[in-house]
Amino acid sequence: MNKKRIIVIGSLIVAAGLLFSLNEKADSKPTVRLIQLKEGSENTKVQLEGVVVPEESAVVSVYAEVPVIIDRVEAAVGTKVKEGDLILSFTDEAKREAEKTLEEARIQLNTQEAVTALINRQAKNAKNEAEVAKKQAQVNKMLLDANAISSLEVSRSEAIANREISNYEDLNARKDIETQKYQQALEKKEELEKKLRFVEKDLRTSKDGIITELPAEKGAILNQGQKIYSLAREGEYKVVAEAPANMLSSFNEGAKATVKELSQGQGKTYQGVVAKVSRVARDDEKKNKVINLEIKLSDSQGLNPGFLALVEINGVENPKAKMVDNFSVIEEDGNYYVYQVEDEIVKKVPVKVGMNTGNKYEIMDLPVGAEIVINASKVKEGDRVKVTN
Repeated sequence: MNKKRIIVIGSLIVAAGLLFSLNEKADSKPTVRLIQLKEGSENTKVQLEGVVVPEESAVVSVYAEVPVIIDRVEAAVGTKVKEGDLILSFTDEAKREAEKTLEEARIQLNTQEAVTALINRQAKNAKNEAEVAKKQAQVNKMLLDANAISSLEVSRSEAIANREISNYEDLNARKDIETQKYQQALEKKEELEKKLRFVEKDLRTSKDGIITELPAEKGAILNQGQKIYSLAREGEYKVVAEAPANMLSSFNEGAKATVKELSQGQGKTYQGVVAKVSRVARDDEKKNKVINLEIKLSDSQGLNPGFLALVEINGVENPKAKMVDNFSVIEEDGNYYVYQVEDEIVKKVPVKVGMNTGNKYEIMDLPVGAEIVINASKVKEGDRVKVTN
């Protein structure tokens, strides 16, 4: 065999090896399985995020009874307090202003009392004079019938009677007005006395509980009627959770619920029931339509307002839901994605999720029949893959 022939044969062998290698690489593309989205979910447990809030009946709010300036704040939101604990104190300026206003109201009341008493006496005298004048006019009319006096004298007596009656009616109406003014001045004085008592001493709690609102701060000016703080009785809490609005018909009031506290990392579990399902949808932070559910707890000792909670509701059914296993969905920074395959290339597609059962997600915005990669952790965007059944 000559040398040239050996070289040609060797080249053919190398080329065949390269071709086999390329074919092997082509066949070595990762394989993925796809699943089609279908409607229909079985009775299942749904997991929702919630927050602990006080029962409305357990909250007591205190409002400013007079414009005041805060001197010190001794509590904060979340503080557990006992009856009589100090919340805040007011400045001496506020106390002096309340005393000044009260003194002015007392002077006004005394003045109005004198005016009212005077008008009452005048009205009483005018009433007597009107009655006398009216009787005199009646007598004169009888005398005229007996031809004892002239008609001129009768007319004169009737005019006097009418004038006295009119004067009495005017004074009587004024008496009512001045009496009303006196009553208003008395009520104002009593209210200012109450307000003075409010600022003369430090503000303390009227019962045990936990502070849920305290917008006041040192140096702030509180207007009359402005809320100073809110206090919730301990252990009287509920959980408010958000659910996708399309699940409205899936929740039944009275359904059993399990609440797991997340804020303290202890994961304590509480039992409850769905007490209320909102019928009005609203937008959440991402502009998704959601409804509120209220979970009434059989025992909420150990919880505090503001605690985060995981709510699991039993027996939820949504026949229109398109559910996929949670390992087919990617969550990144609160956003959700799935992988689809187009021309053997993996594409990362953002999706909106709805119901979460703990091991399945509801896909909201992909149509029925859309195909997604079953196990999203095995691929990444841009991968070339081979689809298998």
